[in-house]
Amino acid sequence: MKAILLSILLFIVGCAHNSKDLNSEEKKFKDLLARHWDNNMERYPEWSTWVNYKGGIYNDRWSELSLESVEKNKDYTRSQFADLKEIDKEELTGKWRLYYDLYYADMEESIEGLQFPGHYVVMDQLGGFQQNIANLLSRMPTRTKKDYENILKRMESVPERIEANLTFLREGLKKGITPPKVTLSDVPRQFDAMIEGDFKKNPLVKAFQKYPQDFSEKQKRDFTSRAKKLLTKIIPAYKRAKSYVEKEYIPNCRKEIGFSTLPNGEAWYNYSIKSYTTLDKKAEDIHQLGLREVARIKAEMKKVIKKLNYKGSFKSFLKYLRTHPKFFYKKKEDLLRDYRAIAKIADGRLLRVFKKLPQTPYGIEPTPAYMEKSAPTAYYYRGNIDAGKPGIFYANTYDLKTRPKWEMVPLTLHEAMPGHHLQIMIAVEQEEKPELLKYGGYTGYVEGWG
Repeated sequence: MKAILLSILLFIVGCAHNSKDLNSEEKKFKDLLARHWDNNMERYPEWSTWVNYKGGIYNDRWSELSLESVEKNKDYTRSQFADLKEIDKEELTGKWRLYYDLYYADMEESIEGLQFPGHYVVMDQLGGFQQNIANLLSRMPTRTKKDYENILKRMESVPERIEANLTFLREGLKKGITPPKVTLSDVPRQFDAMIEGDFKKNPLVKAFQKYPQDFSEKQKRDFTSRAKKLLTKIIPAYKRAKSYVEKEYIPNCRKEIGFSTLPNGEAWYNYSIKSYTTLDKKAEDIHQLGLREVARIKAEMKKVIKKLNYKGSFKSFLKYLRTHPKFFYKKKEDLLRDYRAIAKIADGRLLRVFKKLPQTPYGIEPTPAYMEKSAPTAYYYRGNIDAGKPGIFYANTYDLKTRPKWEMVPLTLHEAMPGHHLQIMIAVEQEEKPELLKYGGYTGYVEGWG
């Protein structure tokens, strides 16, 4: 709770003094934050792409991915925390003390998490290398020739990235550190889009389907030709990965569902609760809270049902909501159209409540086909105005009979405005805030806001 309150206070404190007013310890701390940010961007190029660090100077490379790199990353985290401890907190004032408390809490949590081997779980039903490589390539800037050279450079290393991920899966299997088997049934299908032979349909080469207007026809042909050649090397690598996942990995994953069956699983689960919520609560506490909330919400629902003069049982009302044809679309285009209409109406009413709105625009797009079967009903990706990338609210159009109309308003307000897009992008657009602290976040706060 302390960390959440501190993150809220950052919006209130304001700019008590500018850089020239900083005392020596505040200057030291400010320099440390900048140095750690720069180091993180170089060490994790994928992250640097998402935030458009220095115009994308690391967009042609990947972070190191090997069993050896895990220990290197742990040492790196420990060194950052040691740096932070050299700062004298008592010499910090105003927002700089708040920044210190936030960063210290994040680093302390990161150090505690080093004991848990989550690095072996590089794939689950919601994501992993079977999707994330394509996601990154498709979200990279595509404005200049250099942008396309960066994409091609990364594509060159994709077969090695795939093999590195398989190494982690194999080691995790040996140690019994895997997702529950029952959750992975749809994962093999998620590879299919990556092994699609039709160049126009493969999401790995989405950037090469449309070029900037100032590109010559010769340049377009050249880039397309090079992408096609690289794709012929990537597809076999994904085919091998799918075969391993389908025939060896999934059949031997753990049958149990609970975290307690993992090594040090109970402590790992409690750590996850604290990480996501910032609260020192045990799983049973959360469960009991959930039961109370379900009872409270059910009571509110019964009041609504009574007002509607519905004569059936509570159970039959739920079935009515989930099955009556009037609550569902027959065409995907209609679902997307009305999501966009809801967003437009919401946008027009925001200034009644908020004085400050994000500069970065957002759009509503269908969930990519290769993700849709296992993806949630809706989710959000932050944008970056400097990279020419809007925020995206992805609406799942798969299996329309499971996408009722009555959930569309709350989902739009949650994922877009005034939900995730507004909160996240305003945080990112704070010019006075150190870069390192713009992109952190507390799930409990982010989802609570949404």
